[in-house]
Amino acid sequence: MLFHYKSKLYNPSRQELDPKNLDKGGKKHGNIRYVYRLLSQCPEKLMEEERQIVREWCNESDDLKSAYQSLQHFRYVSKSKDEQQAKRRLEAWMHRYSFCPCSVVRAITKSLVKRTDEIISCMLSPYSNGKMEGTNNKIKLIKRREYGYRNIQRFALRVRLETATIL
Repeated sequence: MLFHYKSKLYNPSRQELDPKNLDKGGKKHGNIRYVYRLLSQCPEKLMEEERQIVREWCNESDDLKSAYQSLQHFRYVSKSKDEQQAKRRLEAWMHRYSFCPCSVVRAITKSLVKRTDEIISCMLSPYSNGKMEGTNNKIKLIKRREYGYRNIQRFALRVRLETATIL
């Protein structure tokens, strides 16, 4: 659940949240993966100097600050223990961010409002389809990497070889 939220929130095609637009004295922030890791990581898992970097970035951009705060607040919402608590927290989250100045956060909130029941059941369920999605992605990468297979048996063998540890 958080993966989809983060991927929509920190999509590089979004100009207002693109970390490359955060200039500090005319100097770029370096590796984009490092920037996204810092922004999407739970603050408790960051070192103090990394937290300071995130604070500086949030001070530079109001859109980035509201996006970062909404992600951290949603992380709190997703840790709900029962259905009543999850509903209460999610409704408070949606009320707080439905009129956020950041257009990305508003768009995410709008899509979450439509799927409230599904999100609550996803938060409370111990099951995930992440393993299946990873296997499916692996198969697609095999097909793309090999430019297609003429022999379907060889393709099936390659899939079994590369996904043996996953399945």
